[in-house]
Amino acid sequence: MQKQKVCFLGFFPDYEYLFFKEIENETLDISFFNPIDITETKKWFKKLPRYFKNKYHRKLIKKHIKENTNTTFIFTEHRLVLQSILNYLENVTKPDFRGVLLIRNPLNDNHKVRLLLPQLEKYDVNIFTFDKVDAERYGYRSYSQFASKLSQVSDITITYDFSFVGRDKGRSEMLNNLKTQLEDMGYRCNFDIRSIDQPNISYIDYLKVSLSATCMIEILQENQSGMTLRAIEAMLYGRKLLTNNTNIKEEPLYDASDILVCDNNLNLEKIHQFMSITTRDLDTQKSINSHESATVIKSIIESINK
Repeated sequence: MQKQKVCFLGFFPDYEYLFFKEIENETLDISFFNPIDITETKKWFKKLPRYFKNKYHRKLIKKHIKENTNTTFIFTEHRLVLQSILNYLENVTKPDFRGVLLIRNPLNDNHKVRLLLPQLEKYDVNIFTFDKVDAERYGYRSYSQFASKLSQVSDITITYDFSFVGRDKGRSEMLNNLKTQLEDMGYRCNFDIRSIDQPNISYIDYLKVSLSATCMIEILQENQSGMTLRAIEAMLYGRKLLTNNTNIKEEPLYDASDILVCDNNLNLEKIHQFMSITTRDLDTQKSINSHESATVIKSIIESINK
């Protein structure tokens, strides 16, 4: 049987690239195209102004689509990628393009991207979002948040009780308040709240800090309601989760032994009781398997093939 060609197209962060690389499926022929892989080898490219860099990246994206018309392209909401695809579709007589847009972030604060989505829909691009509220509001299909369990961090030793790694994004006051309360209760905390001026850290380094604790902390950004990557990571790697996401109680993977929903003020007795309960082994349970990258991507491909 001939495999279906699927190309992950665009500028994926390192963690998504790692997730997609983990996908193995007997029915899919998976490839990747990131224009930066081409331009980073060209010394002259680094000297160009941003306008010309973007223009050249658009040209490479359109060229790759044109040369691979028998391929299903999967991409996220990076604006340059969306604009490149639209420009390609608007300038061919009979567009032969099969696209899947995976929206990875809440749409509320991304007005410029939102304006592009109805134009993509005119060309039958399949739009999926991880956020159930956005799915209902804009009429898009939803998909389960996904991650992959990586062998590079399979043996991280637990030396703390609670951990958080992430950008401030307006959450520093609440996070620092939680840290103070937890330390006052006698718990060991490993927090890395990164400002906008600090460089990104790799996903593997992020996991090394996050998994150094028994319990990972999740504080949602404003207007965010969907299942987050951090929640999936906690379940995949056998960690507990302390979160302010009240909607998580509606998820199949929710269990009070692993997930505690909190607000700004922690209850000492509840925290002690939560931390004393043994974490479930979810490796073989359907609730976590449904959030594995391979399962989610295969489900999306099957849904558009119908």
